[in-house]
Amino acid sequence: MKIWKIRHMGGIRGTIAGLLLLLMTGMSGCALGSSEESGTQTPQEQTQNQTQDSPDRTDSDEMPVTEGTAHSDANSQEPESPAAESAGNTAASDGSEEIEEGEQFEEFGVIFETTHDIVYCTADLVNLRSAPSYDGDVLRQAEKGEEFVRTGKGEGEWDRIEDGSGNLYYAASRYLSRYNPLEAEGFTWDLNDLQTVSTARQLYDYEEMVSDLKELEEAYPEHLSVSSLGTTVDGRDIFLAVLGNPDASGAIIVQAAIHAREYMTVLLTMKQLEYYLYYYDTGYYNGIPYSEIFEHTAVYVIPMLNPDGVTISQKGLEGIRLEAVREEILSWYERDSRNGVTSYSPSDYLKYFKANANGVDLNRNFDMGWEEFAGSAEPGAEKYKGEAPGSEKESAALIELTDLVLPQAVISYHATGSILYWDYGQTGEFREECESLTKLISGITGYQMIYKENDGGVDAAGYSDWAAGVRGIPAVTIEIGTGRAPLSIEEFPAVWDRNREVIAAVAARYMEE
Repeated sequence: MKIWKIRHMGGIRGTIAGLLLLLMTGMSGCALGSSEESGTQTPQEQTQNQTQDSPDRTDSDEMPVTEGTAHSDANSQEPESPAAESAGNTAASDGSEEIEEGEQFEEFGVIFETTHDIVYCTADLVNLRSAPSYDGDVLRQAEKGEEFVRTGKGEGEWDRIEDGSGNLYYAASRYLSRYNPLEAEGFTWDLNDLQTVSTARQLYDYEEMVSDLKELEEAYPEHLSVSSLGTTVDGRDIFLAVLGNPDASGAIIVQAAIHAREYMTVLLTMKQLEYYLYYYDTGYYNGIPYSEIFEHTAVYVIPMLNPDGVTISQKGLEGIRLEAVREEILSWYERDSRNGVTSYSPSDYLKYFKANANGVDLNRNFDMGWEEFAGSAEPGAEKYKGEAPGSEKESAALIELTDLVLPQAVISYHATGSILYWDYGQTGEFREECESLTKLISGITGYQMIYKENDGGVDAAGYSDWAAGVRGIPAVTIEIGTGRAPLSIEEFPAVWDRNREVIAAVAARYMEE
């Protein structure tokens, strides 16, 4: 057991529905039945930078082949003859004792658990090595869908496998699956099939989200449950949508729109929910049926953590329900304009708003670097961290949900930059797990991983910082898009293409934990 992972038993999450009701106590539930602006490199430039900065590993170990491209490993050798491979592998295992399934053994300094299950290669080409290391010789390359017997499941990123002739190899575990990816090749999807969540306009607002959540829950009651985590200052519910089996042994949390002006993340997560629900029984990720993934890993999605702030950014003061709140927001603008903090017009000040209706930047309201973060001394559009960590209803609800669910990973959607933040000063094996998770997401999205020494001094006290640094949960902040937030609706098709499979990929990673 990796000590940083929080394991789940079905019995614990069997009471999740009842426990969630505790979050609603005393709140007017509406029952339904880190981020800073980044550079504007193109996705192609980001991908190029990532390749140049990545560790010295061969492509077929590190990532699946991109569709439609030939693939080769510059370090791979000519395949040895079966006799030569067999002789080498036999020598490597000479003198070893027969071990019963489930017992542990050590080879090349790596601890393996004895297994005897069928696995398949999931990348177009996968390097099969003589040792569980990138320094091991490449004996040959396996093709997508090729079948092996896994005889040892490594504690790290390597598994021990044998082919039908009994030849022994070591392969990166991320490219092995109990599910044959070729069985999923007949699966196709069509965005035109998804008729609930509209992507036709930029201003996908709170009311439209509420309506869509209700429609999706009514259409897919067996796979989606919706509840409120609490009510904001201006009277809006913070909705939680649970995709899949709430009694699952695994769980991940996905939150979006903690920053008001980054509301394209709401549209993205809502479209992801609709997509997975529509194709729940017919879709696949990496050969694994969606139904199987979400049966074993429940996905807790908060599509709009900051509904008051989103409304301010989209509709200005006219969107705010309470007169006292409108007056307070107007006073912040007048003060900031008078003191030279902003040169925006009143309408632009609200358009680029990041905070909640209390003027607190919610992603500066978590207890990880909160004391050290200076930011703004007063409430306003951004950078005011609040009176104390978790002082706001929105951040407090997210903290409480995280402590209740105990997820194996958290994903925070932000905008903009097409980059991934993940490096919060982790060390040891926990850092390796966080880096590995981020590489998985980078491989899907093409977004560049940002290491701490190159993050430009990103502000602390964010949700991902806290989840990783305080709770020991792998956390990745995904910055979508390339333009300035609020992102133009013209960016959504590219954002969708890059992020469609992120939730399934992360959920599948933890479905066997």
